[in-house]
Amino acid sequence: MATQAVNSTISVLNSWKEIASYLGRGVRTVQRYEDELRLPVLRVPGKSHGSVLAYKADLDSWLHNTSVRSSDPSRKVCNAPIISELHKSMSEHVNLRRESHSLRAAHNRSVLQLRTSLDRIMEQLRFRKPD
Repeated sequence: MATQAVNSTISVLNSWKEIASYLGRGVRTVQRYEDELRLPVLRVPGKSHGSVLAYKADLDSWLHNTSVRSSDPSRKVCNAPIISELHKSMSEHVNLRRESHSLRAAHNRSVLQLRTSLDRIMEQLRFRKPD
């Protein structure tokens, strides 16, 4: 759990999976964003084609400033709803992670309490005199 606390403060995302998770999208989608919309990712020198990293600040800036274009130049696309939806999705992702963490902690406490109760019952049964 200490690792999770440290990772939440780090501003570098070290894989397509982390970038996708941060943006609340799938890996293939963010790879397409890089190709079509110039998503700001950096290639790791000397690594395979799939190795990337990105700074959270760069991604946030990209989300705020990117201009979404249609493949049809005559069709104008307003990017405000898309960016708003991305921000909403990211916020929901963060909230779900928090809720998941909270539920996991409550589950662990319940299991510990159940185990303690079962140990107590087993101990009582061991010391119980046969009739």
